[in-house]
Amino acid sequence: MKLDSPFIRLPYRFDAASVRDEIEGVADADAWQPHPRKLEGHEILPLVTADGGDDAARMEGRMQPTKWLEKLPSLKALLASLDTIVGRALLIRVEPGRAAQRMVDAGAYWHRRSRVFMIVSGGEGAQWQCGESRANIPDGQAWLMNGWGGYEYTASPDGELVYLVVDTVGSATFWSTVKSADRPLDPERASSMSPRQLNLGAGARELGTETVRVGRVMSPWEMESLTREIMAELRNVVPAEAPHLPKLEAALNQYINQWQGIHARHGEDRAGDAAYRQAMEQLVAQAGMFAGNWKLPNGLDVAQALYQTIVLGALRDDEGKPVVVVPPGARATREPQAGGRTAPASNHADSGRETGAEPAIGAPIRAPEPPGGPAAAQPGPPAAENAGSGVQDPDMSPLRSVHTASMPKLLQQAASSLLVSTYQAGKLVIVRENDGKLNTHFRVYNRPMGLASDGGRMALGTAYTVEYYRNMPEVARKLPPEGRHDAAFLPRHGHITGNIDIHEMDWAGDELWLVNTRFSCLCTLDNEHSFVPRWRPKFISGYAAEDRCHLNGLEVVDGRPKYVTALGTSDTAGGWRENKAGGGVLIDVESDEIICRGLSMPHSPRWYQDKLWVLESGNGTLATVDPDNGQLETVAELPGFTRGLDFLGPYAFVGLSQVRESAVFSGISLTERVSERNCGVWVVDIRSGGTVGFLKFEDAVQEVFAVSVLGGMRFPEVLGGNDKHLAISYSLPDEALKEVVQARTAAS
Repeated sequence: MKLDSPFIRLPYRFDAASVRDEIEGVADADAWQPHPRKLEGHEILPLVTADGGDDAARMEGRMQPTKWLEKLPSLKALLASLDTIVGRALLIRVEPGRAAQRMVDAGAYWHRRSRVFMIVSGGEGAQWQCGESRANIPDGQAWLMNGWGGYEYTASPDGELVYLVVDTVGSATFWSTVKSADRPLDPERASSMSPRQLNLGAGARELGTETVRVGRVMSPWEMESLTREIMAELRNVVPAEAPHLPKLEAALNQYINQWQGIHARHGEDRAGDAAYRQAMEQLVAQAGMFAGNWKLPNGLDVAQALYQTIVLGALRDDEGKPVVVVPPGARATREPQAGGRTAPASNHADSGRETGAEPAIGAPIRAPEPPGGPAAAQPGPPAAENAGSGVQDPDMSPLRSVHTASMPKLLQQAASSLLVSTYQAGKLVIVRENDGKLNTHFRVYNRPMGLASDGGRMALGTAYTVEYYRNMPEVARKLPPEGRHDAAFLPRHGHITGNIDIHEMDWAGDELWLVNTRFSCLCTLDNEHSFVPRWRPKFISGYAAEDRCHLNGLEVVDGRPKYVTALGTSDTAGGWRENKAGGGVLIDVESDEIICRGLSMPHSPRWYQDKLWVLESGNGTLATVDPDNGQLETVAELPGFTRGLDFLGPYAFVGLSQVRESAVFSGISLTERVSERNCGVWVVDIRSGGTVGFLKFEDAVQEVFAVSVLGGMRFPEVLGGNDKHLAISYSLPDEALKEVVQARTAAS
């Protein structure tokens, strides 16, 4: 709870020596247990807990005296003398010289409660800090601290510190006392009340404890109140005209309004759980995009504070445990408990709360595990500028690139290569290993984007055509230098689609399916029409060249289109732009149901190793999605706009773009998180989330659209329409080819 002063000295005094003697006589070594936060050198004796049990970390339940408090009548009388409703109460013992890391009381539980600290021994030598203020608390005194401001302490090196900590919502008498109590650091209010001795013997008050269980669903009115408090704190440190602040406020208002509607219909009925959860997921996805942008005065990231306060604990399961919605960029390492305390983001020694670790928003990329074992433990410095025989157009700047030493090694070990399309530079890039270096070979096209490669065939979507190619290994062997190439893709035919803004493409059996972004649909091609619409999302009412939802990604599973991504669910021309930063969706084509909402410009859905993968381009991340519940888990954060994805063994090849500061790319979290964005292909170990190598384009190439792995093709070539080899290269049916061979034999 936020208080008006870092330290408040209550007008209570008690006989600390008597309490200390009673504890020593009853609480033997076996009675003490490890601190819930696993603080080294700290032990606790639970006095009031949920249902009177030994689990001091549990916050849900009727708060009742434990068996130990019943054996400590002086302590029980001391608690009762506070004349308040007691929540959880613990006796804490700290070894000499030990310190507790600074913690902030965050979450709905702590917004409703303050903490009373009562020192039993070691108070004179202990140092307490709350916010920027410091104080000593003598033995036998009771103090409040502004837990919302953050506090920490260090025990005296000369003796152990023993203190009682009491959570309380207060009472009329208690808060009246607090209002008039001493503020030791405020000269005008330093001695406003005379202290009174608390009665530890017979005739003490009856102990009152919290018996009302926490509601299974947070009320929208409490949610609104908690949100208002946090946003008021934020506005104290962030200018009203700060970019994107209105977007966060709009997301919060939408969440509260949505929650209020669900609550009015369902209340705590479990029939509303799916709707509650969907609202939570949408807010987490949207608020997560602001993670790391703004800190509250107490040092907490605002996205983390909002998650703790109005998401974690807003909905509970049948056992009373909070329903966990994992934020973007986070992993829930332990099961969160309600009402926890959290360390500010700058303190990495303990990322958890007193009752378990909350998901950390914006988790960093882990150290990479390289291909080829420990010898290649780091990506290493960039190697060999212009390493390759890339074609250079006379009317543009050089097509420069740098790469890590691990990139050619990885392709060499896998006997594979890459195709990369970049519509901004008008190039198809063939990436291959050559004598230990990376060779980048460029072919010129008119706005190449969608790319589908499937062993012996390849298709490329351009500004208004689809180009079809076939691999002819016999031609490859004759290309100069002879014997170097092991694949050669020759053009077979083209299809004019018109400007339909072709995005991703993939084969479903013998049919090529296209994402027709301009008409918001999936389509195929025939010999008669520009395109044949085959499927559109159910929220699109009809076909029109209006790019209503910016459908963009496609994945085929078991020979059928299965997953698509879109930047919004609008049914109006260009409507997806209004909420592009957090309106993206992942859709199951077969069921026509949205699997995951609240994504930031999603691209490139992929089904690999029995997992559904997706790129959140607006966040610059690679993630997985659980198809059953839509839960998203970020695997890696990368330094660019992620678009274009393929896999090779345990590695993901991810396309990165710099993205321009334009209307299309404004307002996304990536532009706030990464000031210097990169363009190229980054390789991520999907087992660890670490980057193991990269190819970075410089100068002319600034955006990547598609990335495709050519497995088993070490050094492929793609022949252009004017290549001289096309005139002397032929492909015939097998039966006809046999007759050609026989004729040659007879002639010889």
